[in-house]
Amino acid sequence: PEPGLYSVCYVNAFQTEAEPDGPDGADSWPAEVVWDTEHPMWPGERPIDLSTPQLRDLAAAFVTERLQRCAEAGFDAVEFDNLDTYERYPGAPWDRDDTIAYATSLVRVATGLGLAVGQKNTTDLLDAAPEIGFTFAVVEECGEFDECEAFAAGYGDHVLAVEYTATGLAAACAALDGAASVVRRDLDLVEPGEPGYLRAT
Repeated sequence: PEPGLYSVCYVNAFQTEAEPDGPDGADSWPAEVVWDTEHPMWPGERPIDLSTPQLRDLAAAFVTERLQRCAEAGFDAVEFDNLDTYERYPGAPWDRDDTIAYATSLVRVATGLGLAVGQKNTTDLLDAAPEIGFTFAVVEECGEFDECEAFAAGYGDHVLAVEYTATGLAAACAALDGAASVVRRDLDLVEPGEPGYLRAT
């Protein structure tokens, strides 16, 4: 976390990272919860099977260790990426209700550790946000895909919006009208001073 700033810890709680031997790769997760089908857009990433309470508990135990690390490091909040995994695998044995149950359990753990929890993308779960326990949103390309107003309706000014194009930035700023934080970044999120770094607000 950056001293003096509100820092949000990124946790990929709904699918593995691409590198199988990485700390959040498929080989690190409990084998029972890794569904052996690659993400259609991100090769190497695999979804987490949430189809039974037992599998959700196993996955939650793994993610809890990440949440503890976020809290110990001094982060203010956490965002769970790939909340919409259930929509990308029509043949998967888990669904929206399983996703809500799992997310709710993760939010309970995170808030118990003193972390606020943000909804990451996924307008289809906005109606369930109060039940799950999300208190803000981290949204990518809501301007690009005309979703900013929906998130503003759900979270007011508790929206952190990230865009990757000039048109997306302009659309997000117009739709949110100063009611949230809007930033444009380079898609690879490189460090300041490195080639390709971009930041506009």
